[in-house]
Amino acid sequence: MMATLSKPAGSRGWILGAGAHRREVAAVWSRAEPERELIFLDDNAALWDTEVSGCKVMGGFETLADLARPDDKAIIAIGNNYNRIDIAQRFTLLIPWGNVIDPSAVVMPGSTLGIDILIAPQAVIATGTRIGDHAIVNTGAIIEHDSVVEEGASISPGVCTGGRVHIGRNAFLAIGVTLVGRRRIGDGAIIGAGAVVTTDIPPGTLAYGVPARVIREASANDWKRLF
Repeated sequence: MMATLSKPAGSRGWILGAGAHRREVAAVWSRAEPERELIFLDDNAALWDTEVSGCKVMGGFETLADLARPDDKAIIAIGNNYNRIDIAQRFTLLIPWGNVIDPSAVVMPGSTLGIDILIAPQAVIATGTRIGDHAIVNTGAIIEHDSVVEEGASISPGVCTGGRVHIGRNAFLAIGVTLVGRRRIGDGAIIGAGAVVTTDIPPGTLAYGVPARVIREASANDWKRLF
C-alpha cells in the first residue's frame, strides 16, 4: 500500500528548525501535500524574516502558539536525536504534530506510526512494525515485519533490518547498516556506516564493523560528528 496524505487547501505546515535537515523535510512534505503552505520556525534570530528553501522563516518556536490555525500541522526538522526529543518535550503545541511521508514510501497494513515522524522516499515499513514518536526513517530504509523503532530513533538511508528487531530510543543507525532479525539496538547507541549487526548492542555504545562489535561508550563528540 502506498503511503498517502490528504491535501487540505489553505492549511499550513510548520517546520521547526531551519538547519540542514529542514531541506529533506520540506522536500518530502511538498511532494506529499503540495497544496499545504510550508513555513519555517527557528530560534536563531538571524534567520527570522528570511527565506530558506523557498519558504519563510517567521520567528522562533514559541511564536507557533500565536500563529497556528486549526488545520495546521507541525514537524520538528532537527537531525540530532536528543535535540529533537528535547524540543518535543518542552514545547506544547496547540495543533497536531504531522507525520511527513513521501508518496513513494510504503507503509504496510498492520504497521503503526506515532507522531512527528519523517518517512523519506522509497522507505518501507513492513506489516506489524511500530515506529515511535519523533523518529526518522530515511531514504530507502527497510524496516521488516514486527519490528519496533522507538521514540527519537534515526534510521539512515539504506538501512535494512530483518524481522522482529528492536531499535531503542534515540538510537542512530548510519548509512547502509544491516541488522539481522530479532536483534536489539540499545537506547542511545550509535551504529557506524555499513555495519552488519549480528548480536545485540548495549545502550549508549558505539559499534561498527563486519560483523559489528562494540568499540566503546558513545561520547558527546560522536554525536557532534554525526550532526
